[in-house]
Amino acid sequence: MSNAPNQSPNELLNDELTFDLVQTAHGDWIIPALNGLHFGTNAVSPSPPGESFAQSVLKHHFSHRLHKEDCLFVIVGSDSGQLIHYVQSHQPLPRGSRWVFIEPAPIAHILSAQPEIARQLDDYVHLITPDQWPETARLLLLDDYFRIGGVVFERSLAALDHTTPVYLELAGEVDAELSSRRYITTANLGKLPFIKAQLGNIPNFFAHL
Repeated sequence: MSNAPNQSPNELLNDELTFDLVQTAHGDWIIPALNGLHFGTNAVSPSPPGESFAQSVLKHHFSHRLHKEDCLFVIVGSDSGQLIHYVQSHQPLPRGSRWVFIEPAPIAHILSAQPEIARQLDDYVHLITPDQWPETARLLLLDDYFRIGGVVFERSLAALDHTTPVYLELAGEVDAELSSRRYITTANLGKLPFIKAQLGNIPNFFAHL
């Protein structure tokens, strides 16, 4: 956990870090302070034809873990938006699934302002700030996904390596909340009929976030 437990995730962002998007030698747009370690190196083997280096790295790490049916994927970090592209590049998306990427507000605002990223956000794939999580969890029927064992918690590469302390703090908070909600929800299991049908009919709310 962070050495500054009383700070919010946004306050944990180092003022000396800059979160500008920069194009790498491989042609990928990344935030070097977050993903220079993962996508900025030149000591790599060539990517497959038609696949960017960043996407090749993500495929090697995540494989098919983010593409299963009837799951709500809760992901801390988006690897400079590259992980959002990775999810959307596997069309058609798995039936009944949704993806929620949680980024600190300053990073989320930078990414969502980029047309290439914004056009990949829809009713299925969401980029939110920590403050938006409670409402997003409610609208995406988090408890129903728990009842069918469909909630999947993941960390982006930047969050795994906590390239900034905010990810360590944010991942810990989200993991703890999901563990608590999972226990409460599954302890009161009683009715499963029609839940999967409901998950396929989640209302369009993204425009209102």
